[in-house]
Amino acid sequence: MSKDLNGIPNGIGRLNIVDSTEIRLPENLCDWAFISKGHNAVKMHTRLVVASQDIVYPEKIVPSTGTVSDFESSHELIEEDDATYVMDRGHPSRDNLMEWQSRNISFVVRITKNLRLYTLEEYKPTHSSIVKDEKVLYGISKEPVRYIEFMDEKDRSYRILTSRFDLTDQQILDIYRNRWVIELFFKWIKQHLKLTKVWSSKPKGIWNQMFLSLIAFDCKTANKVN
Repeated sequence: MSKDLNGIPNGIGRLNIVDSTEIRLPENLCDWAFISKGHNAVKMHTRLVVASQDIVYPEKIVPSTGTVSDFESSHELIEEDDATYVMDRGHPSRDNLMEWQSRNISFVVRITKNLRLYTLEEYKPTHSSIVKDEKVLYGISKEPVRYIEFMDEKDRSYRILTSRFDLTDQQILDIYRNRWVIELFFKWIKQHLKLTKVWSSKPKGIWNQMFLSLIAFDCKTANKVN
């Protein structure tokens, strides 16, 4: 691997940011993508790689109907890798977390308030926005993880679980904040990927149009840059 593609420096490494976005389809077509009256949609479940501070790219995209949850798509996107997976609340569950730990997957994930935690050890926070830094167990787990709770500038609370005990609490905070990169990617997708006119109303046709549009736009962007 090139030294320029080792991810974020100071021991953080490469990040795999996982999330999904919904793409609306024409109302009178694609009944297989029905969600509610006047609302047909598909999803792009995406794994975005932060290969360096300047290089970010989509590594894997799994298309689905709009009713497939992030939780259901996790097994397609969380694969063996030397990167740290970064996810929001839709992906982790007690079972998912235990599976990732059994496979030695590195992760930094936001969790819901429903996941019960049991504190084993407390660490002293080193950043003013961090409320808690602890070693914990969750549910029936036997392998401890790290729990970090922080507040943003609007006093919103974020509950983070991570397998990265080797980093400072500030570094964990920085990793999670990198999740905004995938939101920028999805914004770009919705600005340039238009499925208001579809070539085919069949699922395979929609998937083909989606990927060909992404490839075509990426090539145009590359040509402009070069």
